[in-house]
This record gives sequence, structure tokens and C-alpha cells, in this order.
Amino acid sequence: MFLMSYTLADVCPTAEEIRDKKISRSYDWAVSENTTLKELLSVKDLYAVRIMDYDAYVSCRYTAVEWPVMLDGNPLESECRIVPDAGEWTGTDSGELVCREKEVTKCGFKMECGEPEKP
Repeated sequence: MFLMSYTLADVCPTAEEIRDKKISRSYDWAVSENTTLKELLSVKDLYAVRIMDYDAYVSCRYTAVEWPVMLDGNPLESECRIVPDAGEWTGTDSGELVCREKEVTKCGFKMECGEPEKP
């Protein structure tokens, strides 16, 4: 049996936070294998936020100089899932939750982590 524990709400990092390397350490962040460091550091604006693969990770999508960049965050703790915490979200048949806010920085999410129940 599991008890749910909650962490503080998060949002996708801003372009400035990415450039300054000040992103949340609660996630294992990844980019596409074709994304260079130069492209990652050239992100401009966050334009989409999605919770992917039935709550497995968050995908933050940015405009950049040449083409869009996706920054995906997977919880470091294996028993955690990502759930919406703020803003308007819509589910899809493919297991995605899509932020529907005009200003996507308002779409917050948090980790829910399962912990074994203590006897």
C-alpha cells in the first residue's frame, strides 16, 4: 500500500533560467539528441507545456533562433508522477495533458510520489 506525498509546485524554466543554468534539480532534464548546447542556450519564449506519457514527465517547448527546442523533465524519484497543479489542462487520447492557458507560464505542475506505508 502507498501513501502519497506531495512536493512543491513547479513550472517550466524560463529562457533566462535555462541560460543561467538555474533549473529545478528535482528533475532529470533532457533534450533531443539533435539539440546542440548553442541551440538550448538560445531559447527565447516558452510556448507550450505538456505532461506526457500518462504523467511520466513534463515537456517544456520553446522558440529558439533556428527551430523549436523541447526540454523534457523526468522526476528523479522513480515512484513519482507529474500532475497538473495550476492553470487549465486538457487530456488527449494519447496520454498527454496539454496546457490550455494563453500565458503558458501559468500552467503549474507537481510531483506526486508514492511511499510505502509505515506499519
